[in-house]
Amino acid sequence: LSKRDDFAKGGKPSDDSIFVKLFSERPFDVVFYDKSKLMNSPVKDSLFEVKVGAVVGPYLDGDTFKLAKVSAKKMISDSVRVREIKFNFATVPNQAAADEKLRLLDSVYKAIDSLKGDFAAFAGTFSDDETTKGKGGDIGWVKEGEKDKSYNDLIFYQGEKGKAYVINSYQTDRSFRIVQVTADHPSKQAVQVAYFSKEIIPS
Repeated sequence: LSKRDDFAKGGKPSDDSIFVKLFSERPFDVVFYDKSKLMNSPVKDSLFEVKVGAVVGPYLDGDTFKLAKVSAKKMISDSVRVREIKFNFATVPNQAAADEKLRLLDSVYKAIDSLKGDFAAFAGTFSDDETTKGKGGDIGWVKEGEKDKSYNDLIFYQGEKGKAYVINSYQTDRSFRIVQVTADHPSKQAVQVAYFSKEIIPS
């Protein structure tokens, strides 16, 4: 309870993220939750009723006392349409070649992001994905949860439609990707929640 006022002071999600990292036993997650994903939460209704920045609680959830702060609200989609330019590093023979490919990646990204270059044209020229490069990099509609977490979080929760981003997929398939959401269908109200939690430990 002594931290409640400090928790409430944060004015944006990044403030809540730092606070949670310093003081909470549960890490901050960028995911936006609709009500169906919060069915087991004892405060699910309150989280949708209060304004952004409001703190709900304290309340008991299992063996943990929690404060829940609504960091942001937005409408989210069940699926989004995505195109990407894949840079495959699986067959790169040495570090010098890898460095050269990273420079190419950076150059293509800047041409699209800063100079508003034609994404489809760059995909057709530079993408290592033979399946999609002939379609301008279009991979079609992606359902929420279909991709790994970092990819999923970007296209559904963090990224803006029409803006290009670089995703590091080296750990999953030794590649980097320039990704862009081209279409979405926002249909569900969702909340991003920061939790300040402390487990009850018997004395």
